[in-house]
Amino acid sequence: MIDKTYEHLNNILQKHPNLAEKIIQNLLIQLHNRKIVSIDKIYQHSREMAASLPDTGDKKKYNPNAGKVHQWGKKEKEYIRKMVIKHASENFSIEEIDRIVNYVSKTEKAFALENIANLPGVSFWLLAEKVHEFCNLPEAEPIPLSMATGIRVALLKNFISDNLQFIRIARKHIRITDLDPIIKRTLGSETGTGKIGGKAAGLILAYKILTDEYSGDEDYEYFQKNVYVPESYYLRTDVFEDFLAYNGLVEYQNQKYKSIDEIHDEYPLIRELFKNADFQPAIKRQLRHLLDKIGEVPLIVRSSSLLEDNFGTSFSGKYDSIFLANQGSLDDRLSALIAAIGEVYSSGLGPDPLEYRKEHDLLDYFESVAILIQKVVGERFGDYFMPLWAGVAFGRNEYRWTQQLKYEDGLVRLVFGMGTRAVDRVSDYPRMIGLTKPLLRPEATPREIKFYSQKKVDVIDLRSNTFVTMTLDEILDKIKTPELSKIISTFKDNHITDPIGNVSYQEEGQPVITFNNLLKDKKFPELIGRMLKKLEKAYNCPVDLEFAYANQKFYLLQCRPLTHRLVEEKIQLPDHVPENKIFFRTERDVPCGVLRNIEYIIYCDPLDYNEIPDNDKSLLARVISKLNRLLEGKRFILLGPGRWGSSNIKLGIPTRYSDINKTKMIFEIARESGGYTPEVSYGTHFFQDLVEANIFYMPLYPDLSSTFFNPGVFDTCDNMLGQLVPTYERFQKVLKVYQVPRCFQAQYFHIYMDRDNQKSLGFIAPEDHS
Repeated sequence: MIDKTYEHLNNILQKHPNLAEKIIQNLLIQLHNRKIVSIDKIYQHSREMAASLPDTGDKKKYNPNAGKVHQWGKKEKEYIRKMVIKHASENFSIEEIDRIVNYVSKTEKAFALENIANLPGVSFWLLAEKVHEFCNLPEAEPIPLSMATGIRVALLKNFISDNLQFIRIARKHIRITDLDPIIKRTLGSETGTGKIGGKAAGLILAYKILTDEYSGDEDYEYFQKNVYVPESYYLRTDVFEDFLAYNGLVEYQNQKYKSIDEIHDEYPLIRELFKNADFQPAIKRQLRHLLDKIGEVPLIVRSSSLLEDNFGTSFSGKYDSIFLANQGSLDDRLSALIAAIGEVYSSGLGPDPLEYRKEHDLLDYFESVAILIQKVVGERFGDYFMPLWAGVAFGRNEYRWTQQLKYEDGLVRLVFGMGTRAVDRVSDYPRMIGLTKPLLRPEATPREIKFYSQKKVDVIDLRSNTFVTMTLDEILDKIKTPELSKIISTFKDNHITDPIGNVSYQEEGQPVITFNNLLKDKKFPELIGRMLKKLEKAYNCPVDLEFAYANQKFYLLQCRPLTHRLVEEKIQLPDHVPENKIFFRTERDVPCGVLRNIEYIIYCDPLDYNEIPDNDKSLLARVISKLNRLLEGKRFILLGPGRWGSSNIKLGIPTRYSDINKTKMIFEIARESGGYTPEVSYGTHFFQDLVEANIFYMPLYPDLSSTFFNPGVFDTCDNMLGQLVPTYERFQKVLKVYQVPRCFQAQYFHIYMDRDNQKSLGFIAPEDHS
């Protein structure tokens, strides 16, 4: 047996002459570590043998009186080699030797991979080939962690993102072997050097954190069984750069240096140019092959720019996402996909993302956009396709309608159907879930629960090949699944009744989306809560998630760091403020912080707003935008009706982020209309914009008995609107602009917000220098 082992080892050394020295070194280390024979003993024996040699040129290299530092001669190395082979053959099996040889081969491949990955300008597919070779090596002992970490970092920078905060976390969880399947689903030219961008990076990292069996956390099996990610494909950032050059669109990268009015006016043209542009033939072939492979299944085309989903700059909702029904001939589907990609590319040149970049000092950064193409999570119901439910979850709960809810436990916005209704400002109501007590609602009565429930559902119409919005009654007729019992309750005789068993809802009465049985089951809130906590621990900050549920599986769609305000001080509302100097006092949905020395107040009363024509409602957003830029650098606040930024002008002024981003605080005045008030912003993309821009947000409920609201405090003040924007002087009746020190000599407006006790106070007082 020893002879066979000896022969096997010698054959390996002859077959791999370039690795022979490394193999001998590793065998020597194993002999030493297993206490078979020490390195010192082998070295000493080799010295003695070399010293006994006849006096030749080789012998004079060894001087026993030269101390510990000397170079090995040729004969000494030969003796070491012979002794290592002898001891290894006597003490190791053939399988053990093969394992050591495989380890040496793997480390050498790892060194080569790291060197190539660190070369500037190395092509994507050359590096991809080396990754694939490494991942297909025979199993061996793991390479040293320091070596593996170095390779991970180099590959992450090449393939995914060079954001250092991302890499700091990702290198602990994303392994080299994890990259191979990602690379196989990446599209781009063979010589390109692009990345897959921030949104893709966030999803990949979050899933690996949750399911990483090597992380030391014992709950990875729980997440492996309960969390999935949709089938995804990646169009690299260099494809975007080639797209611009191929279509003569490079000049539009300089839109960012134009005025906001120019950006606003020129964006519709740019969007059409990008939608009708084309790709190089090689990229079109890849896209065609992708569509042919996945078939006629609905897709979503999402941006994944290098700047997206980073720490402090999430670009939440700034770039478009396009749903495609993806039905029909391959040529038609390819044409629709190319147009969707072009539209997503163009969305980065719109007013909101460019203004956002300016706000965060990112304007000079060359923004390169990758594309994430995913199969839509959903089920087919006749001609319609949708998830049963979807939504967003936040690691912090800014919407605490009762002190029973804890800020650090998080918040969920949950909807029936596509998750678009959870993040966009639409005329509807998601189910708001405080994870401290998931069944606790902000509504008090069955009639309020019915009113403040989702009425419309976003779905993909496979027959018309479009994304559509349907009423609840329309879509319920199409859905036949026992899981509907988790979503729908019945309103009858002023009572809400939850289904028992698999009965979806009573035929008599009105269906109401409550998610009551889903929340009673506790599995969903527990899963979301555990995900938020584990990801926060890894990120060292809270996160927000997008998710969807279909075919009895929960899918994670997106994860990014959640920007939130860190206010450590306890807020103490001032005492003895004169009543005639108080603008408002509230006890609901209060954030945490203090705003002092506000100079300007811009106020639009909801009742006045309701009286003006719809055309003027739309134009009012332009007036706000003008004031926003004129007062840049001043301390001003905005108070307006219902929902700022709503696409429905009846619900609020249809401003965009770039129209309001210079203010210090936004108030949504939730006046009752027909006995009810509008839904607040917490958890929408709009709300996240405000938090990241350090803009405070708070709803005001003037019709609640606990609210004191006194706009009459400014009755003696001049309306400055006509002086600031003379062109829009006719809006003075509906829009008031007050310069507080001008109204009240040497005094300013101050706002104190005590989140812990849910109390706030807005009042006029002398300038505060604290």
